Amino acid sequence: MAGSRNCGSSLSLYRRIGRSTSYSPVPSDSLDLTQTSVVNNEFKVIRTNEKEQLQGLNDRFAVFIDKVRHLEQQNKVLEVELVALRQKQGEPSRVAHLYQQELIELRSQVDELSRDKNRILIERNNMEDELQSLRRVFYQLLYVILMMNKGKQGKPSLLVPSQAILSTRDQAIHFVCHLVDELKDLALPFLHILLQHICFQMVEKSEFRSHGAQAVGMLTSQMASTDYACFIKWLFNYSRHSKMVCRLFSVDVVMVLLEQPERRPEECLDPELTCFLPHKFLIQSLLFARRMDDSPTVQGHALACLAQCLELPSFNVTRAVHNLFSATGTQTVLEGEITEGGSQNSQKTYSTLPFRTVEMSTTDVSDCDAKENLALLLKRVKDLKTNVRKSALQALVGLLKHNVIPMSWENLAILSERCRDPAVSVKKKALQCIGELLTAKPECSVVQKAWLQGVVPAVVDSENSVQDKALEALDQVLLSQVKPYSASRHLDASQRLTWDLLALLCHDCQNLRLK
Repeated sequence: MAGSRNCGSSLSLYRRIGRSTSYSPVPSDSLDLTQTSVVNNEFKVIRTNEKEQLQGLNDRFAVFIDKVRHLEQQNKVLEVELVALRQKQGEPSRVAHLYQQELIELRSQVDELSRDKNRILIERNNMEDELQSLRRVFYQLLYVILMMNKGKQGKPSLLVPSQAILSTRDQAIHFVCHLVDELKDLALPFLHILLQHICFQMVEKSEFRSHGAQAVGMLTSQMASTDYACFIKWLFNYSRHSKMVCRLFSVDVVMVLLEQPERRPEECLDPELTCFLPHKFLIQSLLFARRMDDSPTVQGHALACLAQCLELPSFNVTRAVHNLFSATGTQTVLEGEITEGGSQNSQKTYSTLPFRTVEMSTTDVSDCDAKENLALLLKRVKDLKTNVRKSALQALVGLLKHNVIPMSWENLAILSERCRDPAVSVKKKALQCIGELLTAKPECSVVQKAWLQGVVPAVVDSENSVQDKALEALDQVLLSQVKPYSASRHLDASQRLTWDLLALLCHDCQNLRLK
């Protein structure tokens, strides 16, 4: 359109010029060449401008055509995509079907989980009822085993341990064992609680302690090694309780447990609890640890039980005692803190002690080598308390009989000296111990000399009962064995011992007297 307008303007200008020349009053032959030249130049300029304008228009038109073609191609692509989308929309959607199926399955799972939840809630409520019933049963059996009469209020009263009471107690123990065997893991927590309460509510009377320890031994025999180790760990802390009867009863329990077969470490599922399984731990960390107890009663009881350990058939028990007093022995020590006998632990009364786990705190631990252990035992032989001296004498004789400590005169002289102890009961115990040692070691000259040093002076003791015991020993060992000599007659061990003692009495022990 712009090109056509430019052409029109050029033609109109040309026409105007033509008209102006045709009507000029000047004749044609007189046209000015200069004017013609100007017109031609203007025409050339116009033509040039028109050419440039046409060329610009052509370029713009070419660009426009390219854009149109590009848009047409885009339109074709969009049309293809539109057709494809319309075809897809026309087909049924599989995604919706998949989601619908998944939704149905999820709803089914939700319904199933809801049913399981309701079933579990019902089972939990039933289980809680069963556990409460089981708790009440174990709580009632507790006082049957303890041989106590539990009233509604106040401290339980002790029952006379008649045959009927003991039979009922045994039936209760067997019933508990049956429940544990049938219910397994369901009853084990209550078994732990029952054992703890038997220990914690024990009385000081020896008869009740003995029966209680036997009950603990029977009940622990139903435990797996891991549960048994957990109980021994609790018993270890219990043996350090501030109540004297607790420490005393722990020694009784240890002696019963030592009669059972030793548990193997590989049977314990928890590696941290394997140290509680060996008998060595019971002897060294629970039994012998009471040698330093604040109570003379506990000290004496522990030393007496230590002597009894050497009479048990278990090799591991004997070896553990040897380790306490031999130079190469090592003592098992629990890492952690232990509450010693005089600590002020909180004590609960019977009315405020519910039937649940009894937590025991721990404080420090003590460790002594073999020489210190022996020195401490010899010190206990001279203890101020009579029962401690008697128990220490029994322990000392046990160690000598089983060759745990050397058969030296220093050790044997202590036995002879105790035959002149201020306490009559200690004198009698010393005479008995040195007699047992002579029976066990009849050929040992040092033992023979110690026996003479102890028994012969006791014949003139100020106490008639001590004199009688010494005369009885002399008659049994010396006088009754003196028989007519015959060169053809063979001397037995008793007669050889008699003549050995008489020889010592005539040569090495002539100056025996009551000091």
